[in-house]
Amino acid sequence: MFEISISVILIFIVFIIVRGLMKASKEAKEYNQYLEQSLKDEHITNPETGAKYTLEEAESEKWINLESEFITIPKTDITKLFTEEERETERALNHFKDNAQYRKAELSNDQIEILEQTKILSKYKGWTYSSPFQIEYCTGLLLFPTVAVSGPRSISYMTQCMFWITLNMSYGHYYLREKTATEKLLDLIRDDDEIKLTNYESFTINKTKKFFELNKIIEKLEGMEGLEIEILENNFFIKNTRQIDIFEVTKIEKIIKNISLSSR
Repeated sequence: MFEISISVILIFIVFIIVRGLMKASKEAKEYNQYLEQSLKDEHITNPETGAKYTLEEAESEKWINLESEFITIPKTDITKLFTEEERETERALNHFKDNAQYRKAELSNDQIEILEQTKILSKYKGWTYSSPFQIEYCTGLLLFPTVAVSGPRSISYMTQCMFWITLNMSYGHYYLREKTATEKLLDLIRDDDEIKLTNYESFTINKTKKFFELNKIIEKLEGMEGLEIEILENNFFIKNTRQIDIFEVTKIEKIIKNISLSSR
């Protein structure tokens, strides 16, 4: 019985070794095929970003210019992502990565301090941001904050879209969000919102004397749903409240283009 057990163990060891050799042989074959394909390819590939360059582009220092921009994820790779939420997020990001009106940017320490002062982000349990863009058609930034939302039993995370526009004058400090059912009823008795936007509750942190000018900007948002809005001096923030998809980001983009034209 003992001898049979040793024989079984030896056979198992030999099987593992042979299988390993076969796997190594297969991987070596695949690697050789990859090298052959790479030699045929007329481009140089950056292994970190996946960006491809011709030899002329690399030698003429265009490599550096191209590296300053985000690289879009191919549609075929997006379809391979695990969840529909991930796929929708990448499609939304590609919309801006493919658009010459948006350029890769980095936030300064001063800009991050302004974000930390906002109600639109500080109201959440926590937040971070990614993929900041400089907007070419107006003075502003686009970024994608990921916010931590507290639930009854756990915390969930949601990536949203936020535009940050620099206005030509200071308008105090106001925060607007969609009204609750109770707030809608109370408005029938007493509508005390300083900033008027249908179905949005306005919170005054610091008043402005330029009500007329500010309301002309805010009225561009009339009829829009699912937004949070904040005016912090000459900084105008507008953010959606749902997980981003292509519909959400293009909806806000159209609004921002109207606002940027009216605020010049």
